Amino acid sequence: MFSIGFVASRGRHLFSQIEANPGSAAKCLAVAPPLVPAGQECGPFGEDSIYNLSNATVVNGTRPFSVTSGRELANGQLDFSSNSWEATVANSNYNSLQTSLEKKVGDLRFLAAYTWSKSLDNSSGFNDPINPFNPNNSRALSQFDITHNFVISYGYELPFARAAHGVKGKLLAGWTVSGITRFATGFPVTLTESDDASLCGCNGADVPNYDGTSIHFLNPRNTGNQLFDPAPFSPETIGIAGTSNRRFFHGPGFNNWDIALHKNTRIGERMALEFRAEFFNVFNHAQFENPRGDINGSDFGKITNARDARIGQGALKLSF
Repeated sequence: MFSIGFVASRGRHLFSQIEANPGSAAKCLAVAPPLVPAGQECGPFGEDSIYNLSNATVVNGTRPFSVTSGRELANGQLDFSSNSWEATVANSNYNSLQTSLEKKVGDLRFLAAYTWSKSLDNSSGFNDPINPFNPNNSRALSQFDITHNFVISYGYELPFARAAHGVKGKLLAGWTVSGITRFATGFPVTLTESDDASLCGCNGADVPNYDGTSIHFLNPRNTGNQLFDPAPFSPETIGIAGTSNRRFFHGPGFNNWDIALHKNTRIGERMALEFRAEFFNVFNHAQFENPRGDINGSDFGKITNARDARIGQGALKLSF
């Protein structure tokens, strides 16, 4: 049985976090020599500082709501700093071609499914903050986007002892091999910049600059765990948000085989013995997790974790 279909969904007014009190880059950059001595100018992470200028004016932070009542200014304290809040500003868009094939050939049964899809959003969940200046700038591949996903499950009843009887039949009959195999694209790599170079003092705004050239992928086994060449990326210019889309290419994919060996043995009319041996990632194929996406880290573009290695387990159950 073969099936094919188009599946799509749209999400609007979804919950996410967005900064309600972002810093002003222009206001921060204006606090510079000669208005203040060198070394005391406003810069990254300086959104919540009080600056005394040489022209006898005071800059009370760079956020629009740094000061409201001003009741604590005499004590050198602002009213509000960073203040992210819940808002229904997120949206999503998903399109997919979905196919499946189910077949039984003698003692072999299998079900195969393939999906070709793309999921886009400006927030993939509550903990995926949105750019507070322009939510559309956060539009990118969803954190869970998988372009290609092929999964096949199968089972085969071993036929070699059907005619056997007695002890030989008990030992050789009733064996089944089954498994699930998956080949899939990896999840998108989230690019960030953690140095507050945009002078926003918030989450969701800072991403690296990208020069538009193709991403050159590497074999992490031969390059000191480096998955991609970081050359196309560079840090932000102070006061200007980076040009990179925060998610536009995928990390390492899936190549996984789970196999199970199963046997049922009848012992008289009232008893049965069941044996199972199961192996996950049976070929022990190294399946890497996504690399680090923070351009300020020394491990930018490097793989630091892998999914589980081969795991085996066995079970014996007596039913009576």
